[in-house]
Amino acid sequence: MGHVYGIWQVTLCGQLLTFNSLGAADVMFSYEIEFRWSEVRWASRWNVYLEMSDLNIHWFSIINSVIVVFFLAGLYCVVTVVLLLPAEATAVLFSALSKLCQHDNS
Repeated sequence: MGHVYGIWQVTLCGQLLTFNSLGAADVMFSYEIEFRWSEVRWASRWNVYLEMSDLNIHWFSIINSVIVVFFLAGLYCVVTVVLLLPAEATAVLFSALSKLCQHDNS
């Protein structure tokens, strides 16, 4: 049982139903599960995936992952430089202004 507030929509049998609840509305959720008998024992259910006899390497996935890593590292460097250069320029400007003010006050 769940509680829903406000306006909410539900698709039921292909039709969109809209409900308006000023307070808390109780909603009954249900689902259906179908169990199928299998000859595979519970302890060995992952053996199909873990004991691969085919040594076919997925080169496209490996190259794609390497390209994504390099792209994200480059993007990180660019963003870091873009954020640090104005901060450094501002620090240099304030340092120069501080020295100028100290020189004028002397």
